[in-house]
Amino acid sequence: MNHSRNHYSKLSIVSWALCSSFFVLYSSCSLAQDFPSLFHQHKFNQVGAQTFPNKRAWKTRLDAGLVFGYYNFDPHYTNAAQRSGGYTLGAKEEIPILRSGSFLIGFDYVSEGASFNSYFFAPGYSVFYSPAEEIYTHTLTIEEFHFPVEYKFPFTPETRLRTFYGLIGWDYRLLIYDNVTVVNSQNGNFIFEGQNNLNCLYHIFSNQGSAMIVFALGYQRNFPAHGNAWFIEFNYRYGVSPIIYTGNNMGSNNVQFTLNTLSLKVGIKI
Repeated sequence: MNHSRNHYSKLSIVSWALCSSFFVLYSSCSLAQDFPSLFHQHKFNQVGAQTFPNKRAWKTRLDAGLVFGYYNFDPHYTNAAQRSGGYTLGAKEEIPILRSGSFLIGFDYVSEGASFNSYFFAPGYSVFYSPAEEIYTHTLTIEEFHFPVEYKFPFTPETRLRTFYGLIGWDYRLLIYDNVTVVNSQNGNFIFEGQNNLNCLYHIFSNQGSAMIVFALGYQRNFPAHGNAWFIEFNYRYGVSPIIYTGNNMGSNNVQFTLNTLSLKVGIKI
């Protein structure tokens, strides 16, 4: 009799355990259907690596502005030197580097000029330097290409609406065209007009090529949603090499002068 009771008790315990397991399993399946976000629905090989795209894309800068040339002529052979106004046009590519800096590469076209009184010795005439003979007005027009490699660093993040920035770099200056007219300042008589009168004392690659050092400060109005901007920039270029003015290519003059420039530019970054 006791044996039958024990057997019945064991069957009851087993039945209860099976029912409990079934209930737990059913509840888990129901929760899985109600909350599918708790379970990963993809196979392991379907999940790709996480990537974080660079939010700072390459940008193109276009600018135009005014140029003020700072000349230093040899006072032993010149007097009454004056600079004339000039202008510049430029296009550069802005390449992001590091956290917030950028490299700028591209070109600038610069047109400027100056005038001064000096000597003028025609071919075959003897050279006699007398201050009384510094009566010829030489008017120079100079056109150049500049190929800069510059580093730009913002003082505040460009994710803000307004940014001030600095710029420093190296610039290859190439004299592409020059024209000179010579007039007798006493009677107004025309004396000479010609081209190819300029060379660089410390030249690079060609007699018309030399180096410059660039410094700039700028203000930039940003449009963070697109990375575009417009800007105003004060750009100063220091000419490493003096320039030699030879006159009419026959040695009518041999004047060395330095030429540095200050530019006021307005442009866009797109």
